[in-house]
Amino acid sequence: KALSWAIFRNAETYDSLPTLMIQVATLIVFLFFAWVASRGMNPLKKLTTLAGTSMFVMSILYIVMMFAAPVINPDGGYVSMQFTKETLIPNFNMGYFTSLSILVFAVGGCEKISPYVNKVKDPAKGFPKGMIALAVMVVVCAMLGTVAMGMMFNPAEINASTESFNAYASNGAYWAFQKLGAYYGIGDTLLVVYALCNVIGQFSTLVISIDAPLRMLLDNEDFLCKYAVSFYYTNDLINAKKYFKMLYKLNPNIKFTNLYLKNINARLCGKKREIVSSTVLLNAKSTNS
Repeated sequence: KALSWAIFRNAETYDSLPTLMIQVATLIVFLFFAWVASRGMNPLKKLTTLAGTSMFVMSILYIVMMFAAPVINPDGGYVSMQFTKETLIPNFNMGYFTSLSILVFAVGGCEKISPYVNKVKDPAKGFPKGMIALAVMVVVCAMLGTVAMGMMFNPAEINASTESFNAYASNGAYWAFQKLGAYYGIGDTLLVVYALCNVIGQFSTLVISIDAPLRMLLDNEDFLCKYAVSFYYTNDLINAKKYFKMLYKLNPNIKFTNLYLKNINARLCGKKREIVSSTVLLNAKSTNS
């Protein structure tokens, strides 16, 4: 939907598209980013860096919106509230506890970055700092966004009907930035910037969702070793070389890796070489045990 807003700048075009077309487009995007994830860490680093920048831009846009909202919607404001013991202590009922799910969704997905702990410089200190910064940024952005969006629209309009509520829930942020751009006299510029930031963020989330489970397997010595050896002894030297190189990067101290790689490179160059005996692996395992 974000991409539709960035291109067509309205909600109707996306809503009018056939469901099958959306499903096929989603499958194509999924397969493309599965391919991106298979290329390793370099494309992933670039995309996540771009996504982090886009999230920062979105935060700035919400700050700009907060300053303009009182002028754009003079009727908007704050609901007066008496700060007493009774009003501050919530009612611990089912409605209260189910609303806590919002907090889960706010930081949901942060567990997906766990396979990248060993990629962080000084993981013992760097990773916890990153998680704390992540939580703080989510809280700040959620607060700014909630306040800004609340001041841009009339609550009575939003809650007028179920259809109206669903429309604002799906498109409210895009309408808000459309109004904000009109206020500053720059048309739909802020709307397009916000939609593109949203697209980049969603794409990066998709890539990490695909790559993180793969990374848990590909950063496992036993898994890589079994894959590399199975390809080698079935004479699939290209894939064998690929997985032996990954194994070497993961642990350069594994001695038999270089032996296999030299043998594979020689055979790929057309030189006659005997197949490495499987006893090399057995000896390596017995030495490690």
